[in-house]
Amino acid sequence: MNVFLCLQVPAQRYQELCRRFGFAWSYIARLYSERHKRDLEIGRLQRHQSRQSSTVTRLQLEVDRLRTRLEAEGIPLDFSEDEEDDDGSSSDDVPPSPPPQAAAGPSRRRR
Repeated sequence: MNVFLCLQVPAQRYQELCRRFGFAWSYIARLYSERHKRDLEIGRLQRHQSRQSSTVTRLQLEVDRLRTRLEAEGIPLDFSEDEEDDDGSSSDDVPPSPPPQAAAGPSRRRR
């Protein structure tokens, strides 16, 4: 037996309560659905960010490895004085001098 009928709630009031409860129920269900979708999107973005972070770390390690290798070969890496204009040309339009090893001749490194 229905609780509202036991309490002798008028039919109109009973229907109103059922309607409101039904609305609240559907509203809560929609909120949970939206929250679930949001949680899935947050998880996807966190995984994407983690992959990007791993890639950046891996690339930084590769840059450091290459920088060390070039410095060991005597190739300078300080480009701070060679500021370029928007068109890609150097501001003083003087060609840069070749690295010391390149000026000395071909390398005789073993591979």
